[in-house]
Amino acid sequence: MAKVFEAVERGAPLAEALGEPLEQLYAEVMVLVSASDGEITRAEADAILENLAAHPAFRETSAEMARGYLRDALENLRTFGLPTRLTTLAQGLSTKKQRSQAYALAARVAHAKKASPVALRTLELLQATFGLSDEEAAHLT
Repeated sequence: MAKVFEAVERGAPLAEALGEPLEQLYAEVMVLVSASDGEITRAEADAILENLAAHPAFRETSAEMARGYLRDALENLRTFGLPTRLTTLAQGLSTKKQRSQAYALAARVAHAKKASPVALRTLELLQATFGLSDEEAAHLT
């Protein structure tokens, strides 16, 4: 319970206090898009790693922690499926800024190679889940 109070006092998302850190959710949107066509290509994996290294949310994240976030994201997708994970992402990424950043990370991964139709469809699902307009999504891509 103390963890919840500390998170609220810091202004952190409640999901972080309840076990879904923001970094995990950001990693998960990238994995959802890259795994949507059944495989994660080298270009997609490189884009994920570049995003992890460059994004401020991952500044204090070790390489081992980052691998854990990616491993957990794949396991969550396998275990719970896309609809459940989209709901979790919508709940955990509760601010417009978080949702916009997550969408931008996913779009970078999708466009790291020629985006497959299923990857583009996953981006559309993320856009709808995060309540982003077409103009907002285009600006973030």
